[in-house]
Amino acid sequence: NTLNNNIKVIFGDAGEHIYGDGTDLKIISSGNVSITGSLTLSSGVTNSTSIQIKDSSGNVLKTMYGTTS
Repeated sequence: NTLNNNIKVIFGDAGEHIYGDGTDLKIISSGNVSITGSLTLSSGVTNSTSIQIKDSSGNVLKTMYGTTS
């Protein structure tokens, strides 16, 4: 089944949910997000593609840029 834009899938409490707006996928946690195993992120990676790690206030802690090789 497909959910409409901005519909949340809630885990545990409303502070933990996943939703998409048709463009971006958001994973929200009231604490940490733990991933066991390997994680592969791919999406037409180019030199202008970036991944940002932010703190709870939205401050950027690290930015990583994609490569074409």
